[in-house]
Amino acid sequence: MAILNNYAMKAKCYGVAIRAGVNGSLTLVDLKGEGKMVYRQVNDWIRPEKNSLTGLLFLPPGGSLPDGTRAPTPDAFLQISIYVPDELGEPVVGVPPLAAFRWPLPIGPRVVPMPFTIPFKIAEPIPTRLWSVAAVVDSLTNVDRAEIVALVNRLRAVMAAGDGVGVYEMMQLRYDDEAIAEGFSIADMKQVVVEQSGAFGHFTRGQPDLDVLSAGLTLVAGGQLYLITRGAMQSAITFEDDETKLSIDVYAAKVNGTWVVGR
Repeated sequence: MAILNNYAMKAKCYGVAIRAGVNGSLTLVDLKGEGKMVYRQVNDWIRPEKNSLTGLLFLPPGGSLPDGTRAPTPDAFLQISIYVPDELGEPVVGVPPLAAFRWPLPIGPRVVPMPFTIPFKIAEPIPTRLWSVAAVVDSLTNVDRAEIVALVNRLRAVMAAGDGVGVYEMMQLRYDDEAIAEGFSIADMKQVVVEQSGAFGHFTRGQPDLDVLSAGLTLVAGGQLYLITRGAMQSAITFEDDETKLSIDVYAAKVNGTWVVGR
């Protein structure tokens, strides 16, 4: 399956905590300010219209980096852009990015926290399915909240059991769209997901069930998705053992009246 256009995000940061991506996604996450470099194709997050580069700069826990340096450090920075890449994944020389943001700003104080939203337009939409089937939900009822939390807990249980088929079935909309966005066969994507998801069952530690009171539910992508977190920042699902910690971000979408995993 050929993709007519690709969209990519490139970012690097240091000295300040950051969460950023396309349309509310968490493609770049550095909660400690230690510094990161990210390159990722973002086709699966490109909507047919009304796209934005979004993010939040903020202080890490305690206001300091892990080495004790106060944040933001004197050399703290963020550079992030969305662009159409060439065949090597690099920006095309002489072609400006679709959206870009740099911090510190050229003038004025180094303000933190600082949210940012940079709208951008695309030439070719990606034929993913989510944006045509997910309802726009501007606010959540108590029933919505309970159903979303139950969805996360069911997914966590299926993952913990190492049930690869169950994981794919619960996340089919997300994984089918990833296949479409990356130009892969949906059947091949399913096979990979089923085989690899069995590894979740080998982790020795996981979090308890999420509850409604501690769940963070943040509207993103124009209300077509809700990011689910534990508290304000922690991923909805985490598995770990003595050597590895795996965090899984979950976004819920309402499709035909039912909450499902959208991304």
